[in-house]
Amino acid sequence: MTATNFETLEETRQDQLIAARLKRRHERHCPELEDLALVYDGKALPEEIVAAAQHLQECSDCVAAVHLLRSMDAPAAPARAPTRIGQKWPWLNMQRLAFAATGLLLLFGTTWVALQSSSVNPIRSTLVSKGGGDSIAIAVRRGEERFVAQPTTPLFEGDLLGFFYSAVEPGYLLLLNVDEEGSSSRVFPVRGVVSGEIEAGQNVNLPDGGIMRAGPGCEWLVAVFSQQPLPIKSVEELVGSAAQDSGPECQWPMVAFTGARTVSVFRLQ
Repeated sequence: MTATNFETLEETRQDQLIAARLKRRHERHCPELEDLALVYDGKALPEEIVAAAQHLQECSDCVAAVHLLRSMDAPAAPARAPTRIGQKWPWLNMQRLAFAATGLLLLFGTTWVALQSSSVNPIRSTLVSKGGGDSIAIAVRRGEERFVAQPTTPLFEGDLLGFFYSAVEPGYLLLLNVDEEGSSSRVFPVRGVVSGEIEAGQNVNLPDGGIMRAGPGCEWLVAVFSQQPLPIKSVEELVGSAAQDSGPECQWPMVAFTGARTVSVFRLQ
């Protein structure tokens, strides 16, 4: 990428990131920061995304810069983050996942095509409490290993997760991560006040993923499919209350989701 290409982007996040970074530290920014900002803004090529991910493992300056940009660009996180799915990458908080959807395609896309054609059921679901015809699947990257989680598959700290949905018709989806204390964070959609619109399709990747981290207690992923958009706040309150009423061994209680056509709950711990 050239400086000319960077400078011609009017009022871009690159400008925001570099200006804020320089104002904070009054020092020369990392030369990789301009490329990183393009990745953040979804304008990078797949190989540039890989390079950026590798660079962020080594450059604390750029990690701090991404944190700073997220603080300018994302809604405030709740006071307590869920314990199990904490981050998509080590530098992004779960409530602020909006980082380059192509990154997860790169990690999981080709693997998913291979796995979904096998005889193994790809759905890690401990409960389908209402409806049918819609589903969520979890792809896992553990080091060099890539696979689709099964109901009995243990997930470990450091596992990278990618999420895929299947739907027989268009509609709306809300995917939440919730712990036993009722705290939740959004996986999809990241922003907005109602559930996100989806198209019909099989094994369609969602733009954000997560990384497993250690934590006590029970935790779940809750996917709510509907014909019409549902208010996120109301669903979060219902899911949080249900989580607090969970039974022994993390058993999810039966809950009536008004307006939902399919609800799937996945136990993470």
